[in-house]
Amino acid sequence: MKKILIIHTGGMGDFLMFTPAYRELLKLYPNSEIDFYLTNKNVREILLYYPNIKNIYTTSLKKKEIFNQLLILRKNIYDCSFFTTGGKLWKTNLFLAAIKSKLKIGEYKFFKSLIFNNNIKRREDTHFVENNLRIVHSIGTFPLKSSYSPWFPLDMKKTHNEKFIIGIHPGSQAAYKNRRWNKYEALIEKLNKIFKENIRIKVFIGPEEKELKKMFSEKILFVENKDIYEVAKELIECDLFINSDSGLGHLYTCFNKKIISIFGPNQLGLNQELRTGPYSKQAIILKKRGAQEEYYSQITKSDIYKCLDDIEVEEVVDEVIEIIKREKEWKKNH
Repeated sequence: MKKILIIHTGGMGDFLMFTPAYRELLKLYPNSEIDFYLTNKNVREILLYYPNIKNIYTTSLKKKEIFNQLLILRKNIYDCSFFTTGGKLWKTNLFLAAIKSKLKIGEYKFFKSLIFNNNIKRREDTHFVENNLRIVHSIGTFPLKSSYSPWFPLDMKKTHNEKFIIGIHPGSQAAYKNRRWNKYEALIEKLNKIFKENIRIKVFIGPEEKELKKMFSEKILFVENKDIYEVAKELIECDLFINSDSGLGHLYTCFNKKIISIFGPNQLGLNQELRTGPYSKQAIILKKRGAQEEYYSQITKSDIYKCLDDIEVEEVVDEVIEIIKREKEWKKNH
């Protein structure tokens, strides 16, 4: 299989949840030439570091731009084309119907599509990583292992061995500002008071999150104005990462599994973290559970979800204390 088209309509975090499947795809077809079609231009930067990619097509969700890109894509004849998991199923059908491809793979929820050669049942109760693996598994034989890791091609190891470094990402995509937990400054103050000189905290600020710097004191060490490769190198040095379910959290799990993700609203009536949370057995998910469905859609006067606002600083601090305690015990015994 030589020419492959992969259509990705999600963000950076969704792409990183595809990378275990992408790695298996490259093992199956190491000489393949892969084109990516993106509807989120922010993903382009991270894609540039992955092997076998020949072309990256980007567009907005405007109908005219999509139509123009389709005309360009139709000049190619692909051996295989498919969407990464998570897109709207009716849109995947329409889009792939217009693509010239010998093999078309798509997901279905209730009824199989006549457009696809391979129809893959989308499971709404499993992680995006596993759904993506099932898509790629349909075109090649490889053992579906019990555990995979998101992958970023950076050959580098942790260099520090002194203080316990905690990375914090308070942001998210601009479109999801109401999913940002707003108590990070109080969390940092509390952690510094408890651990004093034994920890070092880095706050990661993305290009769409400059306004978040205002919520922190001037003494904070910020990681900003860096390309994704440099950010990855900073993440490798962290012993723990705390975030509000952002793409950066998924990038961190390429290198380390100790992560605390603060979750807000549910999705599709299911536990969102089972589908899109950090793909790590060591991940700690903090969220308010067991409430009525309407609770997860309530917005506070501060314009964030109430289920996020109700998560207290002490809940996060307790988890950090336990992680550092276990880390000390492990070092003592090894």
